[in-house]
Amino acid sequence: MKIKNDPWPAIRSKELSINQTVFRIEEAGPNLDDNVLEGLYKEIAEFSKMLKRTLDLYSTIDYVKQREEKIQFKAKLKYSYRLLDLLTKIVRLFEASKVITAELQMYFGFIDDQITARTESLESRYYEAAKTELESFHDQSFRDKLSSHLAGSFNRVNPKFNSGDSK
Repeated sequence: MKIKNDPWPAIRSKELSINQTVFRIEEAGPNLDDNVLEGLYKEIAEFSKMLKRTLDLYSTIDYVKQREEKIQFKAKLKYSYRLLDLLTKIVRLFEASKVITAELQMYFGFIDDQITARTESLESRYYEAAKTELESFHDQSFRDKLSSHLAGSFNRVNPKFNSGDSK
């Protein structure tokens, strides 16, 4: 079953646009125009909003009925939020100093690598992590063991809670 209003083509387009802007910033070096930097900030904000809407859509996907779609969505969300984290680090570095430092150059490389190797990353890294997380979450025996473990830990820390003594 296909997901209505698939957000991923627009998100991919935004990723590529951000990569182009990062490249322009890197190329400009010390002659960086503030408008280009402001453009990057706006693109990152738009990207973040797109992810928020996509996260809302993700929550509507039923794991039992649309298992593969849910895993794919989660993998893409993990990838996208990792990219957003890298972009946020770039913004922080620019806010600290408008100079392109070696650390900033490193993050530019990370961004480019992340965006150009997207498909491979999704298939090799993010898909398996998403699959494991969702299977663990939806496995009732795993959840029962976790609940029992957490209850035991809580009762050891706060024995009054389990004894019925409310004083």
